[in-house]
Amino acid sequence: MLRKKIRFVLNPFSGPKKKVDIKSILQNRINTEIIDTEICYTSYPGHATELSREAVDLGYYAVVAIGGDGTINEVAKSLVHTETALGIIPFGSGNGFSYHVGTKRDIFKAIRCINNLNKICIDTILMNNNFFLNVAGIGLDAKVAFMTKKNKKGGISALFLSDFKKKVKGLDI
Repeated sequence: MLRKKIRFVLNPFSGPKKKVDIKSILQNRINTEIIDTEICYTSYPGHATELSREAVDLGYYAVVAIGGDGTINEVAKSLVHTETALGIIPFGSGNGFSYHVGTKRDIFKAIRCINNLNKICIDTILMNNNFFLNVAGIGLDAKVAFMTKKNKKGGISALFLSDFKKKVKGLDI
C-alpha cells in the first residue's frame, strides 16, 4: 500500500498551559506504515494558510491542523475545493469545531481518525471572500472572541472570564 503524505501544521502558541509534547505523541501514535508525516510549525498569523497551500500544490493527501479553531480555519481555507483532506488535532482553547466532528478535545481519538484515514464531507460558508467552517459572528460573538484572545490564561475559563468582563463593562447592542 502506498503511504499517504500528510503535513501536520502545528501552532506552537496553542495548547494547554501545561505544555504537552505533541511532537512525541505524533511520533509514537501515527501509523507510519500507511502515513508519511511532515511536521511544520507556524511562525506568524497566516502562516498555516501558506503551509497548507504549499501542501496542496505538492499533492499531499491531507493537512492536519494542530491548534484551535483559528488554526483550523487558516488551514481549511486553503483546502476548500481541492482533493487534499483536512485533519484536526484539537489543541486550542475552545476547540468548537472538533466538538462538531466528534473528536471533542481528545487528541488520541483525533489521531485514531487520522490513522484510519476517516473522511467526512463538511459544508463551508463563503462570506466577503473568506471561507468559514464553524462559526462566523458579529457583535457579541466577535467581542467575546476578541476578549478571549486578549486573555493570556486561555482555556474554557477564558471564555467565561471574557464574557463576564464584557457584561460588567457593558456593551451597547
